[in-house]
Amino acid sequence: MFKLTLTNIKPLTILTSLTVVLIITGLLSLIFIKYSRQPSPASPTPIPYNPSIPPLKGRELKQPPNFEKELEKIKKYLPYDSEGFRIEYRQTLKMVSVNILATNPDDFIKTRQKAENFIKSLGVQDLCTLNIFWMPSQDLIINKSLDPKETITTGCFPSVNPKS
Repeated sequence: MFKLTLTNIKPLTILTSLTVVLIITGLLSLIFIKYSRQPSPASPTPIPYNPSIPPLKGRELKQPPNFEKELEKIKKYLPYDSEGFRIEYRQTLKMVSVNILATNPDDFIKTRQKAENFIKSLGVQDLCTLNIFWMPSQDLIINKSLDPKETITTGCFPSVNPKS
């Protein structure tokens, strides 16, 4: 028969103790997992969009008295694309702008003069009345190689005099 001695019981005791510890650990883990989870909502709740900054509104620029008369001469041709420049009329701002693609100041000046000549060829008498906004390409703006005076229409003066 089987003799119960301390040497024979030791492995059986260790095995039983280990089994009981694993069962208790497993049960505690299941309980912890079950109660630690928070219920997830069925679908995400939409958050209403309330912008804190009001949208920007364009304001018409004040233009010289003959602006409309000169604008009518070129308006039907706009927007106009040419090699090196694009002429647009921005109605919300009441402004004529010319985007110039140039890589250096000399190209900018030559292209600006080419655009000025085109506008004059459409019958415009006074380019200064149109108050054209000359926009250089990003390369010239980034390099800051363009003198601000070169962004003014030939023969025109800036409308705002700097204070001395």
